[in-house]
Amino acid sequence: MTIFKLKTIHKIPLAAIMLVLIILFTRVIALNNLPAIPFLRISLGPSLIIFSSLLLGPIYGALIGGLSDILGIVMFPNAYAINPLFTLVYLLFGLTPPFLYWLVKRLKKEKILYLINCLILFLVALFITLFIFLNDEFVLYGVTYNLALWLRILISVLAFFIAIMLALAIYFIGRYYQKKDNNNYQFNINKFAFIAIINNLVWMLGLNSLIKTFFFDVNFLIIFFTQALMFVFDILISVFLIPYLFLLVHHIYRKYE
Repeated sequence: MTIFKLKTIHKIPLAAIMLVLIILFTRVIALNNLPAIPFLRISLGPSLIIFSSLLLGPIYGALIGGLSDILGIVMFPNAYAINPLFTLVYLLFGLTPPFLYWLVKRLKKEKILYLINCLILFLVALFITLFIFLNDEFVLYGVTYNLALWLRILISVLAFFIAIMLALAIYFIGRYYQKKDNNNYQFNINKFAFIAIINNLVWMLGLNSLIKTFFFDVNFLIIFFTQALMFVFDILISVFLIPYLFLLVHHIYRKYE
């Protein structure tokens, strides 16, 4: 269940390269371990895990996802030890993209897929808006944070703005590549967006939020809110990064066919 039929001799070195890149972009070139919000991380890691899984298959994707968490902590230790529950989240995150790809390949109506993508994006933006206007202050580790009205407005506007930009990007980039498509490579940004959205929604926004609630001893809605913010940025990165990486691989792959 991969987009390209690569041989094992090619998959192993590619998996090693992707694993190194994911650790680098997750542990070094990333926004994480902030003093006030230690459970927040924005990076290219999730998008690269999805790309690796779609390129190499579910087994490689699961290994890359799980090992990126374990080796990331070993190579770049911080205040937290290896937690098998978080490792499980990344393992599942790397396992499921090919199965989602198999699912979307069988969906005949592209408009329904596009509407599902837009609906989820707007529902997440709506949750961010409702949460931030119903909670003008929240407590983290005994410290009360008050959110000024202008900041709440700015965050909600940005959430909807990014959701609208993503919806437009999926539509127009999809139309652009639909004209350039050929029989050898079905480039469909709608499908890539759906895979990234569902994968992040289930594992990062859902299961990861639940685990972090108990691990960091923070209210679930606060964790879910911060994960929702991450979700918006992760999808923004995925929508632009994953298709172009596959386009690059397609050109290389076609050259050596």
